Amino acid sequence: MRRILPFLSLAASIAARKDSDTSSSTTPTSSTEGTANSAVPSVDLQSFSRESDDDQSIAKLIFTIPPDDSYYNANVTVGDDTVQLRLDLNQPEIWVMNQNFYACDEIFSFYSAEYESYGSSMPASVTNDPLYTATACAGGGVYSTTSDIPTPTIPGLSNGQTYTIPNLDTIEAEGKFETANVSVVLGSNQRLKLPDFSFVNVDTTNMWLGGLGLAGNPTGSGFLDSLVQQGVIKSSGYSLWFNGVTDPGGICELLLGAVDQHYYEGDLYSFDIVPYVGGKSNDYTDQLLQGLKLPSVLLSDLKVRNENSKEEQSLFSESDGVPVLLESRAMYSYLPLDSIINLAIQLDAIYNNDVAQWIVECDKIYGANASLIFSFGDLDIDISMSDLISNATYGDTFLTFSNGKQACYLMVLPSSQHGYSSLGLTFLRHVYLALDNDGGHIALAKANSLDVAQDDFSTSKPASDFPTGTMANITASTISRISSGKIPFATYQNQTTTSLTYSATNSGAQDIPERFTGAVISSGQIFLTGVSGSSAIASPADESTAKIHSGGSATYGVGLRSVKTEVQIVMTILAVGMMTLVLI
Repeated sequence: MRRILPFLSLAASIAARKDSDTSSSTTPTSSTEGTANSAVPSVDLQSFSRESDDDQSIAKLIFTIPPDDSYYNANVTVGDDTVQLRLDLNQPEIWVMNQNFYACDEIFSFYSAEYESYGSSMPASVTNDPLYTATACAGGGVYSTTSDIPTPTIPGLSNGQTYTIPNLDTIEAEGKFETANVSVVLGSNQRLKLPDFSFVNVDTTNMWLGGLGLAGNPTGSGFLDSLVQQGVIKSSGYSLWFNGVTDPGGICELLLGAVDQHYYEGDLYSFDIVPYVGGKSNDYTDQLLQGLKLPSVLLSDLKVRNENSKEEQSLFSESDGVPVLLESRAMYSYLPLDSIINLAIQLDAIYNNDVAQWIVECDKIYGANASLIFSFGDLDIDISMSDLISNATYGDTFLTFSNGKQACYLMVLPSSQHGYSSLGLTFLRHVYLALDNDGGHIALAKANSLDVAQDDFSTSKPASDFPTGTMANITASTISRISSGKIPFATYQNQTTTSLTYSATNSGAQDIPERFTGAVISSGQIFLTGVSGSSAIASPADESTAKIHSGGSATYGVGLRSVKTEVQIVMTILAVGMMTLVLI
């Protein structure tokens, strides 16, 4: 049977892109699909250097952001069907949506035609139709089981064996193992074939697309483990580089079992993977998760910096740092509430319960030359604050403040809403990431800016077969293979022993001081009720004296505002009427 649920829930969730790519989730809406980053200046790739021939020769799988999407997908042929699968760092399997899911376009067409005929008063013949009641739909194609299914080559695994994809977040995917030939076309226009590959054929999910998992220790064949078996890579490892483009046209390069120094700047640092030790209420899922190698690392500090004055201020009240999971199927990052409140003080952000989001005035952030600095031992990754906001929408309306200024969401939320701390795509796009699953190491560096676009990998020529069984020689001194226990070029740093745990989720709204929650949304506008909000954000000097001679943009007064723990914040707010800002 097809999975059926009320259509209106699907229509609402499809119309508004969520902060993770869940199709039926209570996670707050981050932006309207296809317009999430329309306020963010585009990246001028022509000002960057090009990939070298050595860079392009590495075996790599290219993920792209398609039109009307915000996440990274790759084309994968499974059996006789070619489907799009999400880049998925946090689970180890390839999983696909089975043939019983309707295509999303089919559902949209049906509803549009019926709405044109009947308006909102649709008869029972329409509302009882499976196309109306379906909420789960396939946005990247489906897999159809063939009559001739090979026997799995994984010891102890059988076709038809039920399985739940282990996920820490709200992603749900359940189905059965199946075996077929799988292949992908690499960036070199060579087809890499993985015969008799065991994957999960999913019949129940809350997602639009399946996933290409890269975590360690799969139950099925696993993409990376199969590459090891085929002699393509030495061990279960990879590195990732993003071209920094957030709109459709953005790409991510998955370098198979190798590190390339051309893709990062400064030093590459490696750390022990932070182990997951439990906490999910489902014992079965918890057991699976504890057996995985996840891309988790200790975030030792989080700071804000005014790039004009070079003043910095830590947002953490925890001196030992916070373990974070890196997530490719989430836009937002989730961090402890006290650090977000400390950041809100710097930005004069306000919180609204209706959208469960922190809201800022867009132009103030774009005009402030400020960065958020993520520290991992001796490594600092600085990200412009303008890259950490998105246009604020409510339903299908772009929000503005009552003064007419455009509103933006701060793309950071409390970890209490997520169950754990994590860093999403807004962070990942700025780093070069390498994983040694077998050795339990993770490496990070600041990503290099290169002129790479989707057209670089477009070709009208048929794909040739990628040779397997023998690894190609690497002659470039800047490229080396990952092996178990070693990420090449990386400087190892020992961090405080810690672990990643899951805690029951809650909105955390009741823990936010009242000073930040006095915002009301009405008819697409944000009204402030008795708090110092948008109108109190550090006002610019007189415009005639606040212009930068070289650029002509207004600058804001900068002074050091001390950041405190949540309790201290409340006491400070009670005692102090007006405080200056580090950032704006």
